[in-house]
Amino acid sequence: MYMSQSKAFRETIEEKLVPKDANFRGRTQSSWMSEWVQWMHGHSVNYTGLNGEILFTRGGLSYAYQFSGGPRIQIGPDYKEEVFITSDVPIYVNVRTAFYFVGEPHPFGTLNTLSNVIAACRDDHSRGRLTRNEIIKLVNPENIDDKANIKAPLNSNYIESFGIIVTVDPNSLLADQFEFPVERGSQLTGCAVGEICILDSLPNGDYVIATANTGARGYQSSSTFVIHVGPKRFMSPF
Repeated sequence: MYMSQSKAFRETIEEKLVPKDANFRGRTQSSWMSEWVQWMHGHSVNYTGLNGEILFTRGGLSYAYQFSGGPRIQIGPDYKEEVFITSDVPIYVNVRTAFYFVGEPHPFGTLNTLSNVIAACRDDHSRGRLTRNEIIKLVNPENIDDKANIKAPLNSNYIESFGIIVTVDPNSLLADQFEFPVERGSQLTGCAVGEICILDSLPNGDYVIATANTGARGYQSSSTFVIHVGPKRFMSPF
């Protein structure tokens, strides 16, 4: 019974995944990645439950600096967020992404051109390692790790996005995710590569989207999104 449920769930998820070359809501997946990078540096990085809004997922900042400009150290890599959505809300899953901007320092040297930037992104991505990428149907919503819950791989697509223009919002909660100090309000141009997938919708129910990876420089990062799908459900008030 468990195996047949799991197979049916996996097939349902595969049907919901937007194909790599599909035009979704008038955009390519490369364009959606660009939107995601811009959103990352907007004034809010939380899902607000607006009608028809896409749910962008993200991870936390997995590193910190011992002192300004000094060496990095690994900090709490785990990020968890709980959201309430209706069944018509698509979900953008950022599985593993590298992005840089022109002028940013890098082991290659300062990234002076978009060609330098995309080379750095590809290098970072090729050195990283994906350790977890799955979606879980919560048969028991009280315990994500319950063996009765149904798990399926969440297959992703490798995407590249060029010439992303980002204005660093003065109120950005994630401005520090730039690899180098950036003045808030400044405008940057960069590129991104990575593994993403887009679910056009999910049936009513309770789910978890869990991803984890190790980056090019050894920093571990994991993301857990608990997603409740149902009629007239909104972002929880915390």
